[in-house]
Amino acid sequence: MLRTRVRRLTQTVTGTAMTVTHGLGAVPEVWHLEPTSDKGLGRCYVVPGTVLTNTINIMCSVESAVTVDVFCQNYQGRLY
Repeated sequence: MLRTRVRRLTQTVTGTAMTVTHGLGAVPEVWHLEPTSDKGLGRCYVVPGTVLTNTINIMCSVESAVTVDVFCQNYQGRLY
C-alpha cells in the first residue's frame, strides 16, 4: 500500500481550482481532504473527475486562504 499526506494553503480567490501533487505515481484509489481550520470545514472539496496519476485538484468555496491536508492511498497487489 502506498500512502501520502500533503499540506497546502489554498488560494484566497473563491472557486479557483488548485492542483496538488501527491507523488504516488499512480491514480489514488482512496483520498480524503481535511481542512486544518474551522473556516474550511464543508467548504473545501476535491473537484470531481480530476484525480490523476500524480495530481489531485481541490477547490475552496470560501474567500479566504485555508490550509488543507490531502491524504491519498493506493493499494498495490492482492489481499488474501
